[in-house]
Amino acid sequence: MLDLKTATPFGERRVTTVTPLRATPPARAPSAAPLAQAVLDSLPQAMAVLDATGNLTYWNGAARKRLGAAGWQIVDQRLHAPCAMDRDTLARALPNVCTRGRRQLLSLALDGRVAHAALTPIDVQGQWHALLLLDRKTLCGGIELQLFASSHSLTPAE
Repeated sequence: MLDLKTATPFGERRVTTVTPLRATPPARAPSAAPLAQAVLDSLPQAMAVLDATGNLTYWNGAARKRLGAAGWQIVDQRLHAPCAMDRDTLARALPNVCTRGRRQLLSLALDGRVAHAALTPIDVQGQWHALLLLDRKTLCGGIELQLFASSHSLTPAE
């Protein structure tokens, strides 16, 4: 408690007792790693992080589902495509992305069709890796489409 002495217009002194507010401790925030993992796993965009030799550092839930359904596996910590052509394409592209910092587009056999993937260089704690982003079967999901329509005042017919 804190006593504050203030003067009144008549020269009297008044003592006011003030109880300081106690800050409530913040709710414990989740650690960054599990939080980031949960956020990335919730995204519909399939993504994976690879080093120059093809070692898989991370892949989100969408990538695990899509690549797993197409027969891709993890062999000796490396992302292994079922098709030799896809393995060669990825093996040639990764050093260009990770050592030269060049972005690259790839065509891969996924889902019984040709799928497109983008490789983008990213710095992970001072080491260069490649972020593999797979194309989506649809342009956007329903909620994204509703958000776009509402932000542009589109009618349901539009």
